[in-house]
Amino acid sequence: MEQNATIINLGGIHDLIDEIIQRNPDVLNDEVGYRSHLHMTTEIVQEMTTNAISNNPWLEKLLRVEEVVAAAELHDVGRPLMGQYPDKGQFLHELVGAEWIRHNGIEKNIANTHEAINRIAEMVGQHGFLYERWILSDDENFKKAFNISDPKLLLPSSWQAAFVTCADDLNNGGKRIESLEAKYDAQATRYKEAPNYKDSYTVSSIDEGKTRVIALYKNVSALINGNLTQEQATTIYKFL
Repeated sequence: MEQNATIINLGGIHDLIDEIIQRNPDVLNDEVGYRSHLHMTTEIVQEMTTNAISNNPWLEKLLRVEEVVAAAELHDVGRPLMGQYPDKGQFLHELVGAEWIRHNGIEKNIANTHEAINRIAEMVGQHGFLYERWILSDDENFKKAFNISDPKLLLPSSWQAAFVTCADDLNNGGKRIESLEAKYDAQATRYKEAPNYKDSYTVSSIDEGKTRVIALYKNVSALINGNLTQEQATTIYKFL
């Protein structure tokens, strides 16, 4: 039986992020914006989990809020770590971050049990358009390093991962947004037209994934608003 896990607090995560950035200088284009994005994602997930439990008291024992909050603040920990792969940009930073947590989480006091570390890593490794980026990429040598037997394992499969994905995507430049559709349309336009951002691969990932993430957000919203029973919820996603 798993012991009760002790989870790192936000102050500890901020110190950890500082350490990682210092060890990987000149990787992030906008360090201030990066930190702002992490903090806003966490703020959104805190609001989401609070409202969800308020409307569904049965969630309190299932949601593992401390772990969800830690995963939200750590969801892009892989971005500064991409300095290890200078020719990859930010490709698969989600998996790089998840693997780093699995290998270093106990030592860095992210959690004191391997079960909790694996749950946090799973949330980090399933956010954003990772699935679409994976299936659209032909960089087979880099993908082999992650030993993914089925790309569907990269899709959010738990409510906790769904919360982190939604909080991340409801955050645009450190500010909360209300419309995912408008955000994705603006992103696609930027990556199609802006000289410094042109990237057809990213445009394709957004086009392929936006319907999936919008559907996921609708499920999360239904749960938060108390429109799903516990039985209904468990038929949509698992609880970690």
